[in-house]
Amino acid sequence: MKKIFFFLALSFVCLTNVNGQDLMITGVFDGPLTGGLPKGVEIYVINDIADLSSCGLGSANNGGGTDGEEFTFPAVAATAGDYIYVASESTEFANYFGFAPDYTSSAMGINGDDAVELFCGGVVVDLYGDINVDGNGTAWEYEDGFSSRPIAAGPSATFNVADWTTCAQCFDGTTSPTEGGWACGECGAVEPPACGATLGTISVVCDANTAGTDTYTVTIPYTGSDATVLPTAPGSNSITGDFSTVDGTITLVYDEGVDWALVANTADCNLDAAGLSPVCEPIVAGSCDIIISGVFDGPLSGGQPKFVEIYIVNDIADLSIYGLGSANNGGGTDGEEFTFPAVAATAGDYIYVAANTLDFESYMGFAPDYADGAMGINGDDAIELFCNGAVIDVFGDINVDGNGEPWEYTDSWASRDITSCPSNPFDLSMWSFGDANVGPTIDDDATPFPAGEGPPPVCGITGLGDAVITCSAITAGPDQYTVTIPYTGSDAIATVSATGADAVTADLSVANDAIVLTYTEPNAWSLTITGNACDYTLGAAAPTCEPGGPCDAECGNFPFNQ
Repeated sequence: MKKIFFFLALSFVCLTNVNGQDLMITGVFDGPLTGGLPKGVEIYVINDIADLSSCGLGSANNGGGTDGEEFTFPAVAATAGDYIYVASESTEFANYFGFAPDYTSSAMGINGDDAVELFCGGVVVDLYGDINVDGNGTAWEYEDGFSSRPIAAGPSATFNVADWTTCAQCFDGTTSPTEGGWACGECGAVEPPACGATLGTISVVCDANTAGTDTYTVTIPYTGSDATVLPTAPGSNSITGDFSTVDGTITLVYDEGVDWALVANTADCNLDAAGLSPVCEPIVAGSCDIIISGVFDGPLSGGQPKFVEIYIVNDIADLSIYGLGSANNGGGTDGEEFTFPAVAATAGDYIYVAANTLDFESYMGFAPDYADGAMGINGDDAIELFCNGAVIDVFGDINVDGNGEPWEYTDSWASRDITSCPSNPFDLSMWSFGDANVGPTIDDDATPFPAGEGPPPVCGITGLGDAVITCSAITAGPDQYTVTIPYTGSDAIATVSATGADAVTADLSVANDAIVLTYTEPNAWSLTITGNACDYTLGAAAPTCEPGGPCDAECGNFPFNQ
């Protein structure tokens, strides 16, 4: 009888020890919703357990010591790898976590300063916090937040704060644990906070234009706000503004010759920007930022189209300091008759100013940038280019009727070497000419006008087919899925982008092929095709790749019509 009793006792002790190493506390939480909800504990099942009822939980409130086992698990099995959630109630838990708790007990109505004990066989096998200390102000306090522990740490009846990652107040203002920074066992990946600010169009303006060193101002508008970003401007004279005000402006002041930079980045935002110093020198005749590169007197009714071609040599922040005037029939200057608008111009651009839009577009195949009656020039008229009211470049002689002159372009054109700088007076050697009085055409004139720009680009992608969505796996966790979008045509210049995609496979130079995007649920997918006049944008929510969901069997016939 004694041997039998000893065997039974030993069996009981072994069973208790096994259960003691089969469960562990991996998380405690104190939520941001009304009443501090949800509140509860996350338990991890280390090994299979045939009967969970030998284990339970208790809370030690405000440092008042143990209250013993207040909640006992039911007599059910538990599988290794499972997470078990015991909350004080179910409604707010489900609202915040997105799924229901496994069990509820008022004993889990814990605050962020309360300790939690895990019992198996009536013995404490794991512990969070100090049951005899109010956690307020301690390293393990988790008020309005959470504390989590890696599975590898294992259970311990002696609390070790070094095993835990604690984040008090991290749940404030959030709608899910992942938004608050906790990737709980059933919660999925942590959602990085979105940057609250977006930069607008940056302007760079000289504060003065002298022969010495001037200052210049960089104005950086932004929309939204993000007080976590503290901007700096290395090498600047001053920086004004920050990102804490909604829809504001950052202003930098630099010395000419010092390139500007805005350093404004955090883990969640990258608002860095940088640029070159402008040249803030007096603008004089011959200044090489802009030139007259062509003049044209067309063959259509009324000698149309008539226009002037301008070439931008260097970037220009404000084009409105420039303008044009025509000198007709050798009658001398008429002054600045057309002024460009206050817009920027980029080095390498061609700008066309025509007498009228319809004839220009009909003949050239694309629209002029500007139209003004002052450009109703004939082939014997001179052209002046102005900067701040001063003439910096000239085609022809403003005091001579060009009829019969070497620079005449009646029913023809004149074109200039764009590597040359502006010239006042006129320099004939910089120019080449079509056949005057012949009647030019762009395509078949003996010497066609070498226009800087041709007809506008045409997108080679002629259409997109239905998107086909396929789940890569069907599990309870986040799964990857693919989106296949067939297209017709081809375009080697257009580009593909897919915000948030895990992978993008696309070669638009291959005709009649498909674009394949890879995403992870629940991230929605999107596709944008731009460049070479292409403009396609489409997207949709992620499929539900869950057991028993609409994609359990197959999502291959999940069409999306653009």
